[in-house]
Amino acid sequence: MIVLVLAGLCIIAAEAFRRASWVVPLRYGGSVWLGVLALAVSLLAVESILSLALPRFRRAATVTALTVLALLVVYTFVNGSRRPW
Repeated sequence: MIVLVLAGLCIIAAEAFRRASWVVPLRYGGSVWLGVLALAVSLLAVESILSLALPRFRRAATVTALTVLALLVVYTFVNGSRRPW
């Protein structure tokens, strides 16, 4: 929980001190964390619905959702670090 609060504060501090050079890592870290959270919320929402509909496959649905989340995060890091066309 503390990590979530600190990540949120990074974004707020980065926007408050936008012109300072020391804020760039905070802005980058906050943006990355927000992206990971957005992916996690959407995938785990689907997982929750599947777990309610098919309780026998709850563990498999959870493991699959976390695996897909990890793959999506790696893909977005690689895709985001490339130069635009």
